[in-house]
This record gives sequence, C-alpha cells and structure tokens, in this order.
Amino acid sequence: MSEKKNSKMTKTFRQLVLFHIFFYCKVIEIVEITNLIDISTTTITRDLQELKNAGLLNVKFSKKDNGYIHIDDKNRCPCSEPVFSDNEAQNRHLKKLIRLASIMTELRYHTEVPYYEDYANNQETCSSWYEKRFSSLSKRTMQRDFKELNKIGYKIIYDRYEKYYIVDFPEGVEGIESLLEELGYKKSTKRDGR
Repeated sequence: MSEKKNSKMTKTFRQLVLFHIFFYCKVIEIVEITNLIDISTTTITRDLQELKNAGLLNVKFSKKDNGYIHIDDKNRCPCSEPVFSDNEAQNRHLKKLIRLASIMTELRYHTEVPYYEDYANNQETCSSWYEKRFSSLSKRTMQRDFKELNKIGYKIIYDRYEKYYIVDFPEGVEGIESLLEELGYKKSTKRDGR
C-alpha cells in the first residue's frame, strides 16, 4: 500500500490536477473528479472558479451532459485574461497557477539533447525558454516551479552529467490517475479488481 508523501493535498496541487484533467477532457462529471481526487464538490467548485479567474479554464455545468464542459471547445486551456482582485496573496497564487499551467502546456513536447551533440549549443533549453517567457523571475523561482510540477508527475529534471533537461509529462487522465494512486491521493474505489 502506498503512503502519502504529504498528509494533505495542497491547493496548488489540486488545482493543477484539475487543470490537467480539463486539458484532456471534453466533458467531465463531478463523480469522475471525486473518484480521481478525494475532495468535496464545494472544493471542486471553488478550485474551478480560481482556475477561471486565472484565465486557465472556462467551463460550465451542463445538465444535458451531466458534467462540466468547455464553453469554447476550440480554445480550451488557457482561454482568457486573468481577473485579479485587491487581495495580493490571491493575485500571487493566480500568477503562479498561470506560470505553472503555461509550463504544462508549452513545454509538453519539449526535447533537448546532451551537450556533446553537434546542435546542442543552438537549442532552446527549458531554462532559456523560462528566462524568455518569465524574464522578471529568478532561476530559483524556475527551480521551485519545476519542483512543484514534479509533484504532479510533470517531470522536468536536469541531468547534471549530460547537461540537459529531461521532460516527461503524463498524457491523458490515465497518466495523472496512476500518479495520484501511487501518492495515495486517489479515492479508493473497488472496480474491476483494482
């Protein structure tokens, strides 16, 4: 049996998992979310509102589909300008979500080669992409962001020997589901011998 690395799932962790789920799904029922993550429907609604405020999701509940659907299916994630408030702590959190979601979507198929390859000097690295995309942020913030994404299975790891980043992101809901199960965050259900 797996043990939870942290006794409580963080707000950022939950919201990134929800972003991942909606990135891959056209329609998702509340019961599917609560089977994936052991959280209440109130928490789901609150997290979806924050993702919407960050401009990362634009979903609504559809009685016809019995689940959440994207309002604009062609422009799923991210989809609009963020809505900031007077609360500075909340605004910092939204900016962090936007940054992390940008990494999740824009570095999805990023590949690098070791330093000794002929064309390695001309390649865009994860580090150079981050510096260009978020020029006002430090390298330490980049490292923290990569570490935060590693927690939800979005691996961005620097190989010190080969001197390049290895990027490995989970695909689909199945990819995140297996990680949640491994970390002990997946709600325990008895189906198909699982």
